Formats: sequence, structure tokens, C-alpha cells
Amino acid sequence: MTSTGVSNLTRPILALLLAASGLLAAGCAVRQVVSWRNYGDLEDEGGIWTAIALDARDGILYRPIVSDIGYGGTRYGPLHAVLHAGLLKAGMAPIPSGFLIGLVTAAAAIAGIYQLMRRLKVPASFAIALTSFFLAAFSVRSGILSIKADLLAAALDVWGLIATLPLADPIQKPEARRWPATLLAGTCFALAAASKITSLFGIATVVTWLLLRGKTKSAARLVAVFCIAVTAAVLAVQWASGGRAIGVFAASAAAGGGLGRLAQAPLFFFPAIFSRDRVVGGFWIAAVVMILTRRNWTSLETLLLGYSTLGTMAIFGSRGTDMNHLMDLHLASLLVLAVACQTGWIARAALLLMAAISLHAAHSCINDVDYIRQHHPRAAMLACLADAAASPVRGPLFAENPILPILAGERPYVLDCFMFSVIDLKHPAVGDRLRDDLARQRFRAVIVTGELTHNTMPTPTDPWPGFLILMRTRYELKATEGRNLVYLPKRR
Repeated sequence: MTSTGVSNLTRPILALLLAASGLLAAGCAVRQVVSWRNYGDLEDEGGIWTAIALDARDGILYRPIVSDIGYGGTRYGPLHAVLHAGLLKAGMAPIPSGFLIGLVTAAAAIAGIYQLMRRLKVPASFAIALTSFFLAAFSVRSGILSIKADLLAAALDVWGLIATLPLADPIQKPEARRWPATLLAGTCFALAAASKITSLFGIATVVTWLLLRGKTKSAARLVAVFCIAVTAAVLAVQWASGGRAIGVFAASAAAGGGLGRLAQAPLFFFPAIFSRDRVVGGFWIAAVVMILTRRNWTSLETLLLGYSTLGTMAIFGSRGTDMNHLMDLHLASLLVLAVACQTGWIARAALLLMAAISLHAAHSCINDVDYIRQHHPRAAMLACLADAAASPVRGPLFAENPILPILAGERPYVLDCFMFSVIDLKHPAVGDRLRDDLARQRFRAVIVTGELTHNTMPTPTDPWPGFLILMRTRYELKATEGRNLVYLPKRR
């Protein structure tokens, strides 16, 4: 490839890549419009993030595990919730403000990926095409309007990587000229961790990369800035939460995981990338093949894929891990392919595979549109609230998806039903009040989500099914709205 494009041998492939990326971007844009209108990607986790932001807006950062306002417990980082709370204080509605954060952070992540590719000497036209392929992963295109912190963390990690590149410049620069890059990179990585506590792949990658290049002082400075920034963030959050944050994280962070579950992590990781999101699996395989072919073991992109693979696999050793955690792995695979697939017949084969996968993803966007329009999640949610209005009881609404009480103008009673089930499994006394509330028919309606399978909360070993059994002794099914089952109190 030349600095302005590609050689004649690969120009047709570049045209195919650009066409595939254009179709993918157009399909994704249509999908996002339909998703915005119909809440197509807004599920339980988005409700949890929104509920945390509403609590923060009202001065309750990280609510207690048990308190007068209900049940807390979360392992989510504070930055996204604080940004969301700021928009809420400015007068925006809960769901549109969450969607806005998703769109802005997606744009920042995409711009960062393009800039990082260009800094890694990827030609502009090739970088444009491959940057668009970031949208091919279901975790990315569904994450834009899901109200989660994954894209925010990914964007900060990418810009941290960009800021780090000058530190490995073989031309020694004065100390004063290296500090700005160090401060910027360390701050970006710390903010990424504050967005999503598992976002440590970026800092691990660049520190290893600098050490392998003999930049020991630069690596040490970066680690110091990162540690100081993280410590400052932890202390600030602990203070802002009234001393609760560390205790809440301690109770919630492992989410029922352990060494046994960690050892089984590959059994959950590989099915996730090869059956639940084949786009990620396809890009990952292509990236691994290119690394084995080129054997450039110490490059930035290779190290990033290595840490992302091992880290993501470990994350799948924790119960409750979902597809959103594949976003970092997809990003790393994309960077490897952008740098490695510039010459050679194996690279051309990989590019053709990427184009085919991305065309499949573009078609999936259209399927997503049809699915969202057919099931209309927003209409189903509003129908649930209408069903609850017919209740003979005037108490609060209890819903597995916190978005439902938020739409009703109420504070969710249980912040995170999955996390509640994990905590109650270890400390049964925690759930006594909820059991009593159900027995006394305190709630005007109880709304649970769909069929219980191994892919949805809860798993058979969680105590939540026990709560459902208790609930059904005092409540009866009145309506099914989409995946939502609406139970109203039985008349005494």
C-alpha cells in the first residue's frame, strides 16, 4: 500500500471494503433511528444505569444495599452515571439523555479508532473502511442506545492509546514535552476504569509496550499518573456517596463468581464469540491468523488483542456477564487487522472475509429493524404501565426492569434484581423485607421479564425463582406484554 491508498492489486478489494462499510453504516443508522423511537435496545441493564443516574441526581450516589428507598447493590462504575445525572439536572428526560450519551460516545470511539489507525500508518481510505466495521459487532450497534458505559470506556481507552504513542518516539524529547502526553494518557485510562471497572486492557497494553521498547521511565510515569488518578476518583466517589461506595462494590463486584467459575470461563467465552456474536468470532479468528503469520508479537495492536482476549475470557468467569463485554475484543481485533492486512495473499483473504462478515452485519441491521418494529418494546412497556393502573392496590410498582418504574415517575425499588439475588444468596436476611412486601401485597403490580433460561436473569441456582413462587401465591398473571409478565394482587 502507498501513503495515499492501495496498490493496483488490492484496489478492487478496497472498493469492496468501502462498499461494505457504507452499507453497514447506512443499515446501522436506520437501525438506530428505529431503536430510538421504539426503545429497541433498552433492557434491564439500561434501566439499572438510568436508575443509578436518577439516584445520583437526587444526591444518592450508590444507594445502600438495604434502605428506606429499597435495595441497592451494583458493580457499575460511576462516570457514566455522573454524566447522565448531570444531563438530568440540566432538565433532560431520563431516557433521551441516556441515548444522547450513547451517540456521543459512539462518535468519540469511532473517531478515536480512525485516528489510532492513522497513527499506526494505516492508509486513510483503508482506515475509513475498517473503522466502519466497528459497527459490525452486535455488542457495538446494540450498545449505542442501550444506556450502558461500554462505549464510553472504549472511547477513553482508544484516546488513551493515541496519547501514549509519542512516549515511544525513538527521538528523545525533553522531559517537559513528554509530561503532557503522560498526563493525558493516564487520565484517559483512569476515566475508562471509572466508566467500567474491567477496562484495564488499555493501560496494561501500553505499559507492557513501553517496557518492551526500553521506555522504563515513561512506563513508570504513566503508571504513577494512572494510580494517582484512580485513587483520586475512588476517594471522590467514596466521599460523594457518603462512605457507601466501597462497601457496595465489595458486596457486588464478584457477582457470585469464584475460582471454580473462573476456571470454566472458556466454556462461556467461546460460545459467546462463536454462536451469540459470530461477527466478533470471525474478526477474532482473522486477527489471530494474521498475528501468527506476521509474528509481530510486541506490537501495540498485538499486545492489545492478547490482553483483551485473556481479560474478556476472565470476565466471562463472572455470572451475569453479557455480550457487551465483547466490544473491547472486537476493537482490538479490528486494529490488528487494519495494521496487518496491507500486503500478501493471506491479508487479501482476511479482507474478503471481513467484507463478507460486514455485509452480513448490514443485513442483520435490517433484521433488527423488522424485529424491533414487530415487538415494539416501547409500546409493550407502556402497556405494562396501563395494566398496572388497573390494580386494586395503590402501592408502588415492582419491576425486574427498572425502566418501567422510571417511566411511571417512580424510583425503582430494587436497583438490580440479578445483583440482589446474588447478595441474598449469601445473606438471606437481606431479602426478608422484600419477601414480606410480596406476602403483604405492598406492590400494585409485579412485572417480571420473560421466560427464565440460562441466558436471562436469573439462573436456576439463584434465589429469585423462590421469590417468584412466593409472589405467585399473592399475585396472579393478568397480562403478557412482549417479554413482560404483569402480575396484579389477588383479591383477598
